[in-house]
Amino acid sequence: MNLDPNAQDLHYDPYVEGHSDLPPRTSILAVFSAVIPVACCIPGIGILAMLMAAMSLSFISRSHGRLSGRGAAGFGIVLGLIVTVLQGAIVFGGLQGWKYYTRVMVGTTDTFIVALDQGDFTTARSMLSADADSDLTDERLQEFVDTLRQVHGPVTGATTDFEFIGNAFASAYDSSRQNSGYNVSSNNEPFIPVALATDRGAGVLVYVGFDENSLATTSPLIIDLAVFAGTNEIMTLREDGPARDIAFALGGEHITLEEARGGGLPAGDADADSESESDEPGF
Repeated sequence: MNLDPNAQDLHYDPYVEGHSDLPPRTSILAVFSAVIPVACCIPGIGILAMLMAAMSLSFISRSHGRLSGRGAAGFGIVLGLIVTVLQGAIVFGGLQGWKYYTRVMVGTTDTFIVALDQGDFTTARSMLSADADSDLTDERLQEFVDTLRQVHGPVTGATTDFEFIGNAFASAYDSSRQNSGYNVSSNNEPFIPVALATDRGAGVLVYVGFDENSLATTSPLIIDLAVFAGTNEIMTLREDGPARDIAFALGGEHITLEEARGGGLPAGDADADSESESDEPGF
């Protein structure tokens, strides 16, 4: 035992003994847990806030009064929980939207394009709105698919492959584009961008117009197509349909199927003409 009354007790804790006049410090972790959920745009920030709040409560309970901040830590837990729930709802909604886009919109476009390519106009027509079906003749459908082949090569269908999607947008848009929006509409009918894959390994960007009243179903009806035939050049399925407005809204130039084929070659003859030219002897 130390008998010197002036000696310092190394084990003396003024907070435990209750003889200190020093105010308790506020837990920095508790403060951070209440502040960082404000940056709710950062994924997982709510979970981090709740972890920091729980740690600060643990430190406060073991500090024997040296730390304060239970209120801030409790606020951090509540706010972190709210942010986590909101972020979870946004992620869930995004996944559901992507699921609807890939399965319904891309799936519908894929079935329609494949049916056209195979000459199955009965199936293709069953996927058109009443106005589009009455406006399009079999000859126009055949001319459209022939032109699509001649401009881009054989199309294998719609795709969600990010490489094809990136190639499609890169080939369609350039710095002169006035409007590069991902979702445009004509008379409240939405036109959704979809990428088509070709056997050349390239992507083709097409804006697919869907009948607004059929979007709530698993088989939405197509009203028109706007296909990029080249940089700033857009051809449409219907000669004078709503996709013409979309071409102008995108800052592009609407061209006829004849113009897309390169100045008047009949549908189905462009490839044969190019092959015959390549066979000519050089001089």
